[in-house]
Amino acid sequence: MQRGTWLAGALAGGCAAVGLWQCARRGGGDNGEEDEEGIGALPSPRGAPARGVQIIEGGGAYAALNAEGRLKCWGHEDGGGVQPAETVGEDALLVQMLAGTENGFAAIMSDGRLLLWGELTAVKEEVLKSFPARPTSLVSTRRSVLVQNAAGDGVLFGVWGVVEHSKLEAFCLTSTEYADAAILAKSGEVFAVGESYYGAAPPHYTRLTRLFATGSAFAATKEDGTVVSWGDPASGGEGAPSVPVATVVATAQAFCALTDAGTVHAWGMPGKGGDAAAAQERLTDEHVVSVHATRSAFAALTRTGRVVVWGSNVFGGRQESADAALGGRVVREVFATHFAFAALCEDGSVAAWGDAEFGGSTTAVRELLREGVRSITAGPRVFGALKATAESNQIVVWGSHGHGGAMPSQPVANVASLFVGAHAVVAVGAGNALIAWGDKAKGGVIPE
Repeated sequence: MQRGTWLAGALAGGCAAVGLWQCARRGGGDNGEEDEEGIGALPSPRGAPARGVQIIEGGGAYAALNAEGRLKCWGHEDGGGVQPAETVGEDALLVQMLAGTENGFAAIMSDGRLLLWGELTAVKEEVLKSFPARPTSLVSTRRSVLVQNAAGDGVLFGVWGVVEHSKLEAFCLTSTEYADAAILAKSGEVFAVGESYYGAAPPHYTRLTRLFATGSAFAATKEDGTVVSWGDPASGGEGAPSVPVATVVATAQAFCALTDAGTVHAWGMPGKGGDAAAAQERLTDEHVVSVHATRSAFAALTRTGRVVVWGSNVFGGRQESADAALGGRVVREVFATHFAFAALCEDGSVAAWGDAEFGGSTTAVRELLREGVRSITAGPRVFGALKATAESNQIVVWGSHGHGGAMPSQPVANVASLFVGAHAVVAVGAGNALIAWGDKAKGGVIPE
């Protein structure tokens, strides 16, 4: 996963990244205010080297979880930024698994209990009453958390209240803006909650394998690779192709399916990526290896390193803008914020296009992105890159300044990883040192 966190933690099977929030397991190694930085650190056992740190996002809040299960939280209180008392001090409980939503965090602790904080505490008593058995897995969307036990019993809680489901055994959970849906493991049927028109009333499909979502419709692949969709017809709920596909990618109002043969099939709102007719002409005799999406445009990367785009001109779908930014360079990988695309080229340089305010312009950091870039991470409004230098990895960021897109004034030595969130950017350095910058009220400052 691009952000260095675990998605869909312990649940088996694949799931679409679109619509998923975040979940972490122990053991794995956006306003206009001025940026302000904050520094913190996670403790490691005395004498032990620093190990991998996972960064998980809540609602304007962040949680850092190290390999030993120690937790550090900061950011907006309602979104989970206040550290739970159970995780502080010498007798602190360790975290086995952690999930974040817009309303806070949920964690399975080392003593087997389920711990909730942030606005999720409003449903705490009802959740614990509904789920007495020892939890074994967590997965979350932006608004809800699904907790399950070894017997497969599950409780979905969050914006939809608390929904019990005996023998849920879901292995894939995702969401539109108006509904959550999960695939049941034994039958491959869909279990959904929310507003019916926008996906909460799925047809009776069986043997489904993966779920994907636009803002108001769902799509799913079946065992034979074909795709079905439901929800708002204008946003992809109708029009799925009848051919087997390898995967599906979504903007806010359209889907695009990629086949094993390297062809693409788009459906949904035409101006938001649902009409790929112009792109198909450019893709003649090309084999597409991956498709990427902003909120309103798609970008297809071909085997030869070309990029073909379609959809909203403003959000990266204008081919002339992509071609001008790339200047004929061969592309290795493509990344997307909600509003812009960035390409990591074979020569180690970076190109970007789309909405300039949210990552579509690299003007401020152009010289830093000419060579040596090793990786790119994308958040909703900001891109972050790690560049190899003679001394260590160097951070380069661009995009919305109020959400971490301005270069930090205080460098982090020996950067190990970079997390780009909705409101702030967090870098993990030597000794588990953490530095954050962006919206100071929503995670851009780490308290001592």
